[in-house]
Amino acid sequence: MAENELNTDMGSEGGEDQQAARLSVGATLREERLRQELSEKEVADKLHITMHYVKAIESDCYEKLPGAVFAKGYIKSYAGILELNEGEILQLYSDISKRQEESKEEEIRQKARKRKDRNKPWLILSAIIFIGGFTGLWLYNKFSTDDASQPGAPLPNTQTQEARTSESLNSQISANSQLVPETDVEDDVVATRSPLDTRGSNSSIPTRYSTVESQLDGISSIPASSAETNASELGSQLLEEAPLQQVISVGEAGNDMLRVSFSGESWIEISDADSNQLYRNIREAGDILEVSGNAPFNILLGDAPFASMTLNGESINVTDNIRIDNSARLTVGL
Repeated sequence: MAENELNTDMGSEGGEDQQAARLSVGATLREERLRQELSEKEVADKLHITMHYVKAIESDCYEKLPGAVFAKGYIKSYAGILELNEGEILQLYSDISKRQEESKEEEIRQKARKRKDRNKPWLILSAIIFIGGFTGLWLYNKFSTDDASQPGAPLPNTQTQEARTSESLNSQISANSQLVPETDVEDDVVATRSPLDTRGSNSSIPTRYSTVESQLDGISSIPASSAETNASELGSQLLEEAPLQQVISVGEAGNDMLRVSFSGESWIEISDADSNQLYRNIREAGDILEVSGNAPFNILLGDAPFASMTLNGESINVTDNIRIDNSARLTVGL
């Protein structure tokens, strides 16, 4: 009886081992290789692969192989060398591959779940900060609006200010009227009325004549000193605005006379036919330069638009020789 139970236990253990062996492709191939007394190198030579690939197949580390297609080919060839059922071995490989993929997916999901759990406190903290900032901004705007809506100091009323201004003016007028004697005012009124009363029918003369007379009186009352001052100021202003003419005569005795007039500041250089420099300087508006000598004259103008010239009384056109920089170089009297 005891022997039967022992045989039953050993049979069950053997069945579990066989089931475990069937579930593992690498273990099945390895056990069969050892049973046939083949080494890893012999199998690698027959499969034309390295020993590392043989070890990877027997340890079910298929991720170390080049790819799923190559892994299936190696396992099929390995089973053929050991004369095992290739279909069963490939089915075991498919089952193991599915379980490995499922375990990888589960591992990925667990990592993602852990990552979410790790980021959850930061998300909560960010939400709290956002809500707190929004609430603080809302409260600040609310209190600012309440402070602005509260009645402050009363604004000054324009009508009240006008009334106060009119009262102050009236008080000043009354004060000034008190300073003038009443008798003088009455005398003046009588004096101004009496001529009108004596005129009789002439009282209908238009008042504009009296206005003209008052204006003439105002003009005649202007002091002479102020009129002289205004005249002197006007004269000095006119002298300042009008350019002063200055005639500059240079050169030695000659048969030709070159006359240059300036309406603005300009540089000028003049030399005679013998290349003798007759003049070289800056002239201002209103200057007149007279150069005597023997033509032709070589002339250089810095600002030619400000210069006009004549030679022996004949006008010379300068504008045709003006350059881009407003300078001009010309020879006259050829």
